[in-house]
Amino acid sequence: MHYPLLIACLLMACRSKSTESVGEVDTQRTPAHDSLDSGDPLDSGDPLPDPKPLGPIGTWSACSGELTLTDTQFRWLNIFGSCTLEGVRKFDDEVLSLSPGDLSDCADPPWWLASEDGTPAQFSAAVALSRLSLIPTDPAQAGRIAQFEEHLITENWVFTTPEGYINDVYLCSTEDGFFGGMYKGVDDSCEFLSCGGGIHSQTISDDRETLTTSCQGDCPCGGVITIDERTETSLSGSYHGYNCARLLDGTFTGRPMSL
Repeated sequence: MHYPLLIACLLMACRSKSTESVGEVDTQRTPAHDSLDSGDPLDSGDPLPDPKPLGPIGTWSACSGELTLTDTQFRWLNIFGSCTLEGVRKFDDEVLSLSPGDLSDCADPPWWLASEDGTPAQFSAAVALSRLSLIPTDPAQAGRIAQFEEHLITENWVFTTPEGYINDVYLCSTEDGFFGGMYKGVDDSCEFLSCGGGIHSQTISDDRETLTTSCQGDCPCGGVITIDERTETSLSGSYHGYNCARLLDGTFTGRPMSL
């Protein structure tokens, strides 16, 4: 047995050919990046500005007409078709401004848009559920509020007195009750309380219905309309009021405008 040859091979640590063909492995470790250095953009610390409030936008009705507000324009159309007003609408610092321009083409502009010096009408505006309320900022209009609803139930009547005075009467309500109303003399008749005015309250008892009225202008007036009998196609009653220095009273009958 060749013991010297075996010992020499062990001392020389002979390697196989397959081992010589394997390349070296790079064992250098790549340092891990901290999560803050991942490349994501950092918050600058400046919050985004809040969007500018637009104020009320939509369409609402009063007993006297319809008001539409967009983000830049407004439109008012009264129920008689005698007054259509369009103009610029702005909303800044919680104040709603409506600029109707020339009012001379409107036979009876609403009190809340009328301006003697042509300046925009300005309001503190509030929307609660379906109701829009416009409170004038003009001290001369202190205590007055223009109110509108998304949907109104309207009764349209024609009141006629024994003397032949005729008035169109509009009563408006919501599902919750009376909203408001107005009356207007036909053919410039001004002998039924006045040439025209507003109806502000309604009281219903077992045997009668009472409406209170008022009007503005050079000759303020007020009155009470009492309805004693009412059916779907007719009603009758009496009225009492004052107009400047005059006292007015009388009776009337009524029929629906559609008849």
